[in-house]
Amino acid sequence: MRTIESSAKNSLGFAVVVPGLFHLKIVATDAFWRTHVQPREGHGDPNGFCEYIRHLRPKETGKFLSSPGFQHLHDSIHHATWIDVLDCWRLEAYSLRFGSRAAYAESKPSWDSLVELSEVMVRKYLPGKDFDERREDEETDHDMVFENTALCKQHCLLYLELSHLMNHGDVGQILRLLPYWIAIFKSMGKSKYSAHMIRFMTDLDHVYPPWLRYVCYFDIKCLAEYRFQKSYPK
Repeated sequence: MRTIESSAKNSLGFAVVVPGLFHLKIVATDAFWRTHVQPREGHGDPNGFCEYIRHLRPKETGKFLSSPGFQHLHDSIHHATWIDVLDCWRLEAYSLRFGSRAAYAESKPSWDSLVELSEVMVRKYLPGKDFDERREDEETDHDMVFENTALCKQHCLLYLELSHLMNHGDVGQILRLLPYWIAIFKSMGKSKYSAHMIRFMTDLDHVYPPWLRYVCYFDIKCLAEYRFQKSYPK
C-alpha cells in the first residue's frame, strides 16, 4: 500500500537506484541473440553462431530461433567461445610448426611465450582499430565472412568476461565493461536501458560524493556475488 504515499521517501523508495547485474546479463544475452541468432540472413551461414547451435543443441534449434531462455543462451555462448579459442590455439600451434595443440603443450612453453601468443591471437582474430573503416570498403576488398566471425568472437568474449567478473565481484572491471555494452544495447534498440546505464555511470563518476560512490560500489559487489554464492559477503 506504499503507492498512496506522496513522495519516494515516504513510500520507502530507493534514494539511489543501482542496476542489478544479473538483469544486465539477461539483457546482454538478449542483445547477443538479436545480433547473431535472430537475423534470418545468418541462419544458413556455415561460420555463423547458428551453426554452433545445430551441434550443441540439435534438438532445440527452433527454440533458439524463436525465444530461447537465458540459461540456453548463457551456456551456448560459453561453449561456442571455448571452441573458438581452442581453434585459434590450434591454428597458432600449426603456424609454429607443431602438429597439434597437445604437441605445443608438451613443448612446455614459458609463461611469457603464452602471453605473447595470446596477444598475437587477439590482434589477428578480433576486430582491430581500423575495423569500421574496413567494413566501409567494397565487398571485394575485404573478407566479410572473417569480419563477421571476428565480431561474434568479440561479443562472446565480452560476455564471458562480464560473467567471470560477476562471479568474482570485480566491480571496477565491470564498470569498465559497461560502455561497450551500452553501445551494443543502443545499436540493438534498447535505448531506455542504455540511457539508464549512461545516467548511472555519469552520476557515479561526476555527481555522487565519495561516500555515496563507495556505497554504490559495495552494493554492486553484493549484487554480483549474491546471485552465485547465495549469500552476501561479510
